[in-house]
Parts: sequence; C-alpha cells; structure tokens
Amino acid sequence: MTDTLNESIASKVKSLRKKKGWTQSDLASHVGTSQRAIVRLEKGETEPNVATLKKIALAFGLKLAIDFQDKSVSKQPHCEHDLPGLQVSVDSVKETMKETIAMLLTS
Repeated sequence: MTDTLNESIASKVKSLRKKKGWTQSDLASHVGTSQRAIVRLEKGETEPNVATLKKIALAFGLKLAIDFQDKSVSKQPHCEHDLPGLQVSVDSVKETMKETIAMLLTS
C-alpha cells in the first residue's frame, strides 16, 4: 500500500476513534489488538490488512466498503468521510492483495 493510503486510513480511524471518545487502548480492546498496533496504524506506519480493517469498522458499528476504481478516475487513494462505512480506494494495492479482497468479497 502507498503511504498516502496508509495516511488516509490512519486519519479516518483516528477521527472515528475520537468521535467515539475512545482512547487508543479502548479501540485496541474492541478490535482485539494491542494499543501499540493502534498507535502504529494511526501514524500510518503499518499496512493494515482487510481482516483488521473489518474488525475496526465493526468496532465503530460500521461496515467496511472497498472501492476499486479505474486509475484514470482517481490518481490517489482516498477515504470517503461522508459514507456510512469506512471506504478505502484500493487502486494502488498489490495484485495479490486485490485477489485476496476479491475472494473475501465473493465468500
């Protein structure tokens, strides 16, 4: 994943967490991970996988929506802030990750 995508995810997760009034430890408890993992995610230092993003979305009472876009439509990945779920453009994701996501979406 690109740094821009990681930063978009980081910003969205941090915003949702603060909106709930949760600490990073609170979110970690809801997701089933460590507080350090949340710190790294919110700093854009880690590449969260689809399973982790699903857990985060569920913790906030949201659904994860992944949007594949034509490269000509959007040059940079983004998070939509006005959608009811956590939406991430994944046009820059590695080919193997695209295949994994496709398999998850069809199961």
